[in-house]
Amino acid sequence: MKTINRIFALIAGVAALASCAKYGTYTTTPYVALDAVSYSVAESVNGTELVIPVHLYNHAGACTVTYTVTEVSAQNGVDFTPLDNSGVLNFAAGTDSLAIKFNVTGQPGTFTGNLAFRVKLESATNDVRIGASSACTVTVADLDHPLTDLFGTYTYSAVTLNTSGSFVYASFDITISAYEGNPYRVWIDYITPWQHPNYYGAYCKNSDEIPGVYAEVAQDMSTITIPTPQSLADLITSAFSGVPDEHYTVYTYDDPNDIFIASPDTIVFNRQEDGSYITTANYGLSIPSEYMYGLFYYYMNVWGDFNPNYPARFVKK
Repeated sequence: MKTINRIFALIAGVAALASCAKYGTYTTTPYVALDAVSYSVAESVNGTELVIPVHLYNHAGACTVTYTVTEVSAQNGVDFTPLDNSGVLNFAAGTDSLAIKFNVTGQPGTFTGNLAFRVKLESATNDVRIGASSACTVTVADLDHPLTDLFGTYTYSAVTLNTSGSFVYASFDITISAYEGNPYRVWIDYITPWQHPNYYGAYCKNSDEIPGVYAEVAQDMSTITIPTPQSLADLITSAFSGVPDEHYTVYTYDDPNDIFIASPDTIVFNRQEDGSYITTANYGLSIPSEYMYGLFYYYMNVWGDFNPNYPARFVKK
């Protein structure tokens, strides 16, 4: 009986060791991989050297790795230049890191938008495989956006309707930033006080989640035009129970004395001699009637010609 018990114990021990071996193993397969899957380099008149490390893992012998460089929107020889055109990395025995190097220039002084090219590891010798991080995208950041002077933080002021139903003078900061893919379109955040966490924070989402409304800018920056209506479905949290976010919308209004008529028009800010932008348009957030107890109800947020002494204005800080 003791012998049988010893046999079962031996079998259990072997099984335990097998189990440990099964779950405690790790791969030692040699492979080669890039250091990162993306890089960004600002364009420069004199060029900037970009170094893309390539690592060889679990292999002490020699290895030859081939790679390709492909244009996406950046031009080889114009926006970037490989310092070695061979497309080959030769790892000597005992070497575990090499690099692919470029001189990155871009086209300073000319607006091109961000440019890009790709680097991809293609093959390796001596039973070395290509790892998961086998390709990367390099972005050449353009520093010549035509609206660079417009971007930044502004002090925004206007007459607005507060939560007590009274018209008050409001002032806070807004920012204007680039709109990817369209050089003459911008994002403006917090354009209505209800969006601004410092003014009506109870009705707003986290400020990091508020991209704002988009606007079209004239090439000479004389006007900034906000098309309306624009849905704020992703911007404003519901201020009233039962009112879905998607029913908050930026509208302009036909008549400052008739707040129940909405006009799907535009809000135009005109540049003044002092560099500020003002508008006499009436605009704000709206809530449709079916969610307001059968009443066609608006929250008027900013009035321009309602009070000509206080047009909606923003000036760069």
